[in-house]
Amino acid sequence: MGVGGSLTLIQLGFHEAAQKRPFRFLNPFAKGITPEETMRIRREILTADIFVGSSNAVTEDGKLFNIDATGNRIAPMMFGPKKVILICGVNKIVKDLDEAEKRVRQWVAPQNAKRLNRKTPCAETGVCSDCSSPERICNIFVALVKKPVRTDVTVILIGQTLGM
Repeated sequence: MGVGGSLTLIQLGFHEAAQKRPFRFLNPFAKGITPEETMRIRREILTADIFVGSSNAVTEDGKLFNIDATGNRIAPMMFGPKKVILICGVNKIVKDLDEAEKRVRQWVAPQNAKRLNRKTPCAETGVCSDCSSPERICNIFVALVKKPVRTDVTVILIGQTLGM
């Protein structure tokens, strides 16, 4: 089982619970691993049986909207793992894809850049300026409008504010 970067999963204690289970847990964010190990694990997640993560926004009609810096969090949502489980708080529900992009650009990306200590304008100002910083975290925008072919995706909405 592999995971993508997700405050939702952290808040739910998912990593700690998964480490206690009798299966291999692929966590590219584990403390003490080298950048090379991180990249190896990220690649290995693409062939995991299960991928667990979250989305940045969920539209009222069920579309999922995500941003990513390298693609390691969103690629397995679309292809690779046999089963994808995405856990989202109700705070991520928006009207449509336009609102999803606004939410991500105006709130999620600046807050994540700040949390990750990125040297970006949005980390400083809290406002997206569509920068060209090498530390930019919003290089890839993906909307999943339907379930990908041959990928079993389950979205779990939890009636709480979780993640960003």
